[in-house]
Amino acid sequence: MPYGYHTMLMSFLDTYAPFANLPAPIGGQELAVILNALDSVLGNATSGVTVDSMFTQPLNKRLNTTCTSLRCIINVLNVNKAAGRSPSSFVEAVAIPEQDGAKYGANLSMVCSEFAAHGWKTGLGGASPVWAQIEAAEQTPRDNYQMALFDTTGARFTAAQCPGGVTTSPSGPGAYCQIMGVWRMYLNGYNSIPLYAGMNNRCPAQWPTYTRCPANNPQCC
Repeated sequence: MPYGYHTMLMSFLDTYAPFANLPAPIGGQELAVILNALDSVLGNATSGVTVDSMFTQPLNKRLNTTCTSLRCIINVLNVNKAAGRSPSSFVEAVAIPEQDGAKYGANLSMVCSEFAAHGWKTGLGGASPVWAQIEAAEQTPRDNYQMALFDTTGARFTAAQCPGGVTTSPSGPGAYCQIMGVWRMYLNGYNSIPLYAGMNNRCPAQWPTYTRCPANNPQCC
């Protein structure tokens, strides 16, 4: 499988409001101009850190197009806008959730957090039917550890089992085990959000707080 350059940005560019995802003062129009310029500079490679792999190809999936440049994508969106069709803007198209069945080339394209969520979806799907309504491609590392999937009793891990230390989360139930590293990792909200359909499809991701919308709000997250 190719590395998930095609999906890595799409997991957090989730909202139609650019300033909820992008660092101000960059909005939808500014981002399109920047990427269009980068497209001509970085070339048309199908993998790696390029505009083609990270934006054009995933937007082709959302628009059912076969564009080979971002300029082509923008033209399609302008045609949609003139015809009153959706999506009609760059940020609206980017916010469409990545579908787990989408293939880039002959196979799936995943980053590490997406790969882990795919594993849980495959292995735990029988335990909870809601997994069928969750896109693994939309889960970031933070989303993965905040899912309420883990033991809540704190009895699962001991100091002998965790050479890097056992941590009890101050903002979520249960404890977790660190197996390596000299710095203690604090996972805020660990094991605290029950699974729900469409989980993390519409979440903002704006610094410095990265405040998450309330769960089960169909207009947000």
